[in-house]
Amino acid sequence: LTGASFCFSNRQLKEPMVYKLEKQQAIKLVALVSAVALIQMYICDINFFDFWKFGWTLFFQFFLFTVWASLGSLTGKPKLRCIVEANVAVTFIFLALGIVFWFAEGGDYLNSRNNIFVIARTLFIGAFIHVLLYYVSLFRDESHLGDYKTKTWHFAEASSFVVFLILAPVGLTEYSRESKDQAALQKQHESQQLEINQLKAQIKLLTEKVGEV
Repeated sequence: LTGASFCFSNRQLKEPMVYKLEKQQAIKLVALVSAVALIQMYICDINFFDFWKFGWTLFFQFFLFTVWASLGSLTGKPKLRCIVEANVAVTFIFLALGIVFWFAEGGDYLNSRNNIFVIARTLFIGAFIHVLLYYVSLFRDESHLGDYKTKTWHFAEASSFVVFLILAPVGLTEYSRESKDQAALQKQHESQQLEINQLKAQIKLLTEKVGEV
């Protein structure tokens, strides 16, 4: 969507087109985005209350977000811009920390599931706040203060990174390699089973001969 918006933008316009969001429209948009998120949770069989597990990470995220935005407002910049920039910075900081902890677990998926969950939730919360702040900027007619083209592109890049690195399904080459390995193991097991059956037959035959003697 970010790329499509960039392609459709008309650079010949001397002044950017400004759209002011009405209050009812903002409420409907927030309700729509929330509904889409809840529907996705229902489809993926995610309990709403399970989404708030490891709440201490959210506490630190919101705490640092508040501190960063407050410090930014001391510079004299518009408050909305400070909040937008603080949200981007804090989201990426906690994403980086989550990925570091995920790497620390190595290749053990069972032990790293908590970190994977926290990483995905951190990005979701940050992106959700970013969208809400954009609606606020449209409502207050201050969308030009947030530099949303650049900020939204950052979130699009982060989402692609998380999806393809952390949440990616099995790729074609990996599936092909695992299929070949599985076929080789199956052939080896069948060969071993054949040898075991032959040994059992020989032992049975020898036992019968000993019994006859």
